[in-house]
Amino acid sequence: MARESTDDLAQTAAIRFGTEPINIIRIDWDDVATYYGDKTMLIDTISVVGAIVNFSTLSSQIKSDGAGDFSSVSVVLDDSDNTLKQRVNTQILEGRDVTVYQFFEGLSADDAMILLKGRISGDITWDEGERTLSFDVEQYIEDNEVGYAPDEDDIPNISKDAIDKVWPLCFGTVLKVPSVHLLRPPSGNTRESWISDLFGVRSTIKIDRGENFPQDTTIDILVGTIRVRGVMDKDIFTVEEANLP
Repeated sequence: MARESTDDLAQTAAIRFGTEPINIIRIDWDDVATYYGDKTMLIDTISVVGAIVNFSTLSSQIKSDGAGDFSSVSVVLDDSDNTLKQRVNTQILEGRDVTVYQFFEGLSADDAMILLKGRISGDITWDEGERTLSFDVEQYIEDNEVGYAPDEDDIPNISKDAIDKVWPLCFGTVLKVPSVHLLRPPSGNTRESWISDLFGVRSTIKIDRGENFPQDTTIDILVGTIRVRGVMDKDIFTVEEANLP
């Protein structure tokens, strides 16, 4: 069924006399999706059970985060044949998916307009004397993720201290916001004593935690106060240039 008003639906709704919108709700039960309406009818291949006794005016209110409207509707269904009671006894109604439509008789299923998609919520009441089932349908509430925290796959060579650390959220005009240090220079200890004069081309230096350094690319490292250029392969640093200024 369509999510927006079709041309046929809009033209029919614009007729001032002789037309009446039909309320239809679809409840997704565990075993089947059932359509309930103001009257029993067949819309193309969709069978609608005429069970709606009361259908409140759709109410809307502005959401607290300002991201659109929040809508809800109250529904009372007739249960003269006891089918709803059987479902109440065997299935959980709270949180069940419901779609609310508006329809005009004589149109096709594609012309049914979705008013809201939501879930059953609030007080769910089965009235023994009236043989009715009452409940509210509330629109899905968006769960928007706020903020950002990187993982190790998001940023190459990210500092371990920055992984899963939430970045600051800023509102308005701000100054001196503490930042997250994303890229800290890796460090390690040489595994053996060394003499700077021995750092010749193609010599190697074994470094603890060398796998934390950028691999297979030319980098500069400081060994004490001596700058050396070369390539790191796991924990082995191969010198290409030594004693750099």
